[in-house]
Amino acid sequence: MLTSASGYPVVVRVFALLICCLPVFSSSVTIRNVNVVDVETGDVRKGVNVVIDRGYITSVGVAPKPKSSIDGKGRYLIPGLWDMHVHLWPQKALLGSYVASGVLGVRDMGSNFARTKEWRESVEAARKIGPRIYTSGTPVDGPGLEVATMEVVRAGSPDAARRAVDAIDRQGVDFVNILSALSRDSYYALAQRARVIRAVFAGHVPDAVTVSQALDARQKSMEHLLGIAFACSSEEAELREARLLAIDAKDEAALSQIRLRSYNTFSEAKATDLFKRMARFDVWQTPTLTVRKQAEAEYEFNQRVVKLMQSYGVGLLAGTDSGEPHVAPGSSLHKELEAFVKAGLTPAQALRTATINPARYFGSEVRAGSIAPGKRADLVLLDANPLDDIRNTRRIASVIVRGRLLDGKELKRVSKETEATWRGDTPFTEVLPKPPRQRRKPRKR
Repeated sequence: MLTSASGYPVVVRVFALLICCLPVFSSSVTIRNVNVVDVETGDVRKGVNVVIDRGYITSVGVAPKPKSSIDGKGRYLIPGLWDMHVHLWPQKALLGSYVASGVLGVRDMGSNFARTKEWRESVEAARKIGPRIYTSGTPVDGPGLEVATMEVVRAGSPDAARRAVDAIDRQGVDFVNILSALSRDSYYALAQRARVIRAVFAGHVPDAVTVSQALDARQKSMEHLLGIAFACSSEEAELREARLLAIDAKDEAALSQIRLRSYNTFSEAKATDLFKRMARFDVWQTPTLTVRKQAEAEYEFNQRVVKLMQSYGVGLLAGTDSGEPHVAPGSSLHKELEAFVKAGLTPAQALRTATINPARYFGSEVRAGSIAPGKRADLVLLDANPLDDIRNTRRIASVIVRGRLLDGKELKRVSKETEATWRGDTPFTEVLPKPPRQRRKPRKR
């Protein structure tokens, strides 16, 4: 059962699985003269030394030059990135692709739990190279068509929903994930049972449930901005009723018109009230802005509400729906960060959605999410400052995973191998090449 003295069951799984089970590496290293990006303040500490020992950061500041060190001059150090909405449902592990892109943690929103559990155990035991994995295993949904890519627990009644929560909890998952077809009664039953056993539940806001109702039920996170357009509309009740009729009639044209009407009847007063409640109740949003091609009206609406959510303190999480067709594991997260900036967030705010915000969501900010003594040594060394241009998160010189270094050459290998493994026993033997020279743009005459 997922329980904790503080009432946040997620902390137990995160600490037990993601911290305590780490293999202990005897090597230590100093990254010297590096620029450390403080994701919490949006500042840069220039020319400091970061000391790593046994998978943890032990010092950030002045330190004597040790025998084993990396020259970080001209480079920028950030915490490892998290993709907070992935599906680990491919038959073969593609975990190295995440690491090669600086994504050192993922929240799996539905997959084959037995296989994902095996992958997670292999990563934690250092048999495979991969990100930290936080998983729901099998999602819960209402009656509907089978999903070819993953198993789904069908809960056609409130009793079935309660039994599903208990069955999934017994498997040892990190949270209960819900999908769109759950009925309102089944959703409430699931939420009530999750509270009783102190389990986190997150995922889609079901079609039969309003965002306000999901807030009252204390759903931990909501995905894809589902239900937000209706919740912010001055005609919410009428639009929801019209939508149900259109779904029953399988009228796609009517559904399209209803969506457009929801954007055109946006009420900033309703949105303000809703987003303040989300922030107050600590309910998070994973917008997945880049997961699919959107019509212009939808794209503009999503950008608008994401910026408003940020301004009212809603916790935003970077997620990509990796596992879906045409969503590349790892590299797609950089595209999502760029989409946050296009929506109006600063590069620092966008970077938080994949670093300190996931740590706060999990309740593990004491050990993760930023660069400070006592925190895990999951780090990404960049050739340029991401606070100047968020696209610089793509300019990866090396990655440090659980205190072990993967330089550029190793990252290329890891990204190409289906199941990448560690090579050698001494992780810190190579000195990184000097960063590329910054070329000046020619002056305009």
